[in-house]
Amino acid sequence: MNSEWVISDRPESLYIDLCNCLILICSIQHQMKVNLW
Repeated sequence: MNSEWVISDRPESLYIDLCNCLILICSIQHQMKVNLW
């Protein structure tokens, strides 16, 4: 899958990917905290 390399040609799409990763990580951490409580 070379879709990442195709997307990397545009910097704004790279920022979108980074934001999506951050949102995913935050949501996972939030779910883990909720499970702890």
